Amino acid sequence: MSTTNSVFDAIGLDLLGIPLAESFFPDVEPQYSILRVGAGLSQPGDSTASTGGSVPGVALFSPNGERVGFKAGSADEIIEEGNFKDIKIAPIKSQNTINIEYMSVVAGGDNALCIAYLALTPPSKDYWALYGDVPKSCGAAWYHSNLPIQLDGQPYKPACFWIGAPREDTGLPTNNFPMGIGLHTIDFDSNEALQIQYNEHPDTLCKSKPRLHMYAMLSEMSCLPIFDPPLPPRNGGGDEDFGDLFTQGEAKCEPSANDIDPFPWGDQQHRLQKWQQQGKDYKPSYGVKRRSVLSSNDNSDNYCTHPDELIESSYPGHTASELCRDPNAKGPDFVSHAEGLMCDMCTRTLWPLCRDEFEEDCFDVEAKQLRRQGQIDHEQWNITAHTKVAVGQARVYKKTTKWD
Repeated sequence: MSTTNSVFDAIGLDLLGIPLAESFFPDVEPQYSILRVGAGLSQPGDSTASTGGSVPGVALFSPNGERVGFKAGSADEIIEEGNFKDIKIAPIKSQNTINIEYMSVVAGGDNALCIAYLALTPPSKDYWALYGDVPKSCGAAWYHSNLPIQLDGQPYKPACFWIGAPREDTGLPTNNFPMGIGLHTIDFDSNEALQIQYNEHPDTLCKSKPRLHMYAMLSEMSCLPIFDPPLPPRNGGGDEDFGDLFTQGEAKCEPSANDIDPFPWGDQQHRLQKWQQQGKDYKPSYGVKRRSVLSSNDNSDNYCTHPDELIESSYPGHTASELCRDPNAKGPDFVSHAEGLMCDMCTRTLWPLCRDEFEEDCFDVEAKQLRRQGQIDHEQWNITAHTKVAVGQARVYKKTTKWD
């Protein structure tokens, strides 16, 4: 399992709360809150023709855990790889003057989505952003992304983290990905003291459920657990008492995200979605009616999520060795031209790239296949026990993608 502070070692503390230009965020609209979701990669579910992930659902909560607004995702609408989607969340009440402190982002369908960043613009203009490197550092399923952001005038491509709904045909989670993420948004600002705390004490970020948690089952109508009592004001510093952080939290409405089945039914769902009579039928007037999903668990270690896809990248931060040694990394086979290595994501085998037409035990980038099946010096590349030697016939790639 990857170490929780790997993101900080790689790119420093500033990634948790980078001051960004207002142009990075969605425009402000009266009453509405707008979440921009950047898609790093996708995994088609039942529709193999899809090139993007399903648009996720969103729920917003006040400091007291009360609903501010929610918007269901859409299995039919997608976010193309390397692009973003602005999701507009209307307030449940006519005036959206309540501060937003908690947020959930939930898979909209079984076309799993790898999220590179989230950027929220509430009516208060309290801009907030989170990058995929942060959930990755806490052990979330992740992959490289090809979605650049500007850091000190230089392009940086954050990792992306996976969410996906259970498949309609089996009821099983798509590649065992979590359904969504819950966040205490105010804990991811540009507070330098808090960023140092996360670096020195990563459990205060990753093992505090109200602060950040990946949920196996989650609905946009699920109520997130909050800090109760609220955390004391930090006044520009870190947390005063770490003991306050390590809690399951308490949901202040129903259904709770802590429940085994977080999906509301019957009168509760009708009330939340404000169902009204339209002709002879009753239909929801708030949010979008969401299809039901089966609840089932798949505890298998499914490394092989994209068995017939290959990605090549020359970006220095995209390393094949990191993908191969981290069991939480999920995605296509990967060629890193900067490293001169290829990672077979299904077997977790690291191969050098062939340097000439005579070299053996290497990956031929032009032919998109292994010349021979052998084993690289694992000690040299610090590959973990999860890495295996490739066996069997070479894979045929149906899709190859070159990133800049």
